Amino acid sequence: MELRPLLRLSLSHRPFPHRLSPLPIPRPSPLPLRRLSTTPPHLAPSPPTTPHWQSLSDQIHTNLGSLGTEIAGVQQRSPPSPSSPSSLRPPNPTSTVNELSKYRPPPSGPGVPPSEREHHLHIYAHKHNTMLTLTSTSRQPLLVLSCGNLGFRKAQRKSYDAAFQLAAYFLTRVQQQGLLPEIQALELVFRGFGIGREAVMKVIMGPEGVGIRGKVCRVVDATRLKIGGPRGKRARRLG
Repeated sequence: MELRPLLRLSLSHRPFPHRLSPLPIPRPSPLPLRRLSTTPPHLAPSPPTTPHWQSLSDQIHTNLGSLGTEIAGVQQRSPPSPSSPSSLRPPNPTSTVNELSKYRPPPSGPGVPPSEREHHLHIYAHKHNTMLTLTSTSRQPLLVLSCGNLGFRKAQRKSYDAAFQLAAYFLTRVQQQGLLPEIQALELVFRGFGIGREAVMKVIMGPEGVGIRGKVCRVVDATRLKIGGPRGKRARRLG
């Protein structure tokens, strides 16, 4: 009977109260926060930006200036002295465009008409005769010769020897009349497929054509070819 209150006392009494109770957790005291500065940092000044249209204009001026220099060199103009005020000015686009419009390249190609400086030597070689004609730059005849002018008659005019002697005599007459210094460029115009065609070419490539061979700038074949057309002539029958 006496043990019950002792048991109740022992149960109600805790021998180690500090181990069962939660320990207090220490909290750090709040530190004073530093206020952020609102003053903008001192940055280096940025370089001034050039507008796009201004840089494009400067590039166009530079390109036009280089083109004007090339044109001046082609036209063999003397450059201005460095002390002149015109050389210190920037190039004028309007004047450069005008110079470009005046410049014309030398003519070339099969479809371009002959230049005004060229003389023409027409070689007409057909099966009965050979004729040579030298024309000026304006297409006016200066010298005209054929095998008949050398004394060849009838069937003799179509021979190779007659055409060879004609070409040699023709070049001699050109030299005697003083026409060779006037010829700056010469165009050879062949017409026909006669035997005199090869004879004239042989003279020009030989020692007789030394003075005129270096002035030949173009060789043209102006032989007329019949395409279709009327009926041909009846073949000749002998015997």
